[in-house]
Amino acid sequence: MGLDVGVVSISYLDQPHGATYDFLWYLNVHAEVAEWLTGSEGNTFIEVTRDTMNLQVRRFHSEYSISLGQVKEIQRWIASLPWKGEVIMLHFGW
Repeated sequence: MGLDVGVVSISYLDQPHGATYDFLWYLNVHAEVAEWLTGSEGNTFIEVTRDTMNLQVRRFHSEYSISLGQVKEIQRWIASLPWKGEVIMLHFGW
């Protein structure tokens, strides 16, 4: 087994507002459901599939009783992300 090395480059997105911003905090707090995660003191990296992301939207909708319009807003934001196939890696920093 060999050692692979890659370079990570972060392109920060415009900070979303409203329900999408709240959803991202939810996603960060519940990062353990991602396919892969690591983090330390104020930083979390997750690799997540579209299916897992959509599951988290449904959970967020259920837990916080947000409107269907807010769910659509979140889904539009998710669709606009630069997915690599069905996977994306996100960095949360606070």
